[in-house]
Amino acid sequence: MMASFFVNGSTNPGEDERYNERTPLIGQYPIERTSYLGIAFLAACLFIGSFIGIYLLIVDGQNWEVRTIPYIYISRAAWRAQPPRVVYPLRPPIMDIFITHTNTSTCLDYDCMRLVRHQQILHMFQDNMTDIAYNFLVSEGGVVYEGRGWETQSEVWVNRNHTLSIALIGSYEKTSPPKKQLQETKLLIDECVQWKQVARCYKVIFDPKLMIDEKLKKLFMQSKYCT
Repeated sequence: MMASFFVNGSTNPGEDERYNERTPLIGQYPIERTSYLGIAFLAACLFIGSFIGIYLLIVDGQNWEVRTIPYIYISRAAWRAQPPRVVYPLRPPIMDIFITHTNTSTCLDYDCMRLVRHQQILHMFQDNMTDIAYNFLVSEGGVVYEGRGWETQSEVWVNRNHTLSIALIGSYEKTSPPKKQLQETKLLIDECVQWKQVARCYKVIFDPKLMIDEKLKKLFMQSKYCT
């Protein structure tokens, strides 16, 4: 008669039962440990998510504006500008666009925010201006930084009541600014026209010290809105 074999290879069913009592199923303990790990992971995710949510609410409450359409735009709050001493309103429609340069090194990303903050401190506490000198600044990569904005007079041109000043971040007395930088500057001016801050037939005035390739100057010479 053929013997019956059990899990441990024994022919005795009692021995198999004792084996099972001594050696529980392998999956029981790992499954229980995995459950605890899963609960701990979910709790950590909930904590981190709550922290990020509170942070975003604080940031949103400060009205930090960073736009990406039609160009990347960094507001004063985003680069942590100091409040101006005095505000003189700029009266639209603006007739002239004055384009100059910061005469500094170029920059990228967060380095530009530090540079713009330094420009404001320099203008206010060394040059005794009421704020950063320019209405807007444009980096080499084409990012637009709000200076005084659309509604405040700048301090870099004689006819300040009807002039918007835009500074190209960098030093361009010997070399021309990059095409990308000038293209984004033109997009900024076009948006100003659409918002009726700048006259349809505006005139661009370049800083005499600024060297710009003649081909790139043509981006600004003829306004598409002027008929």
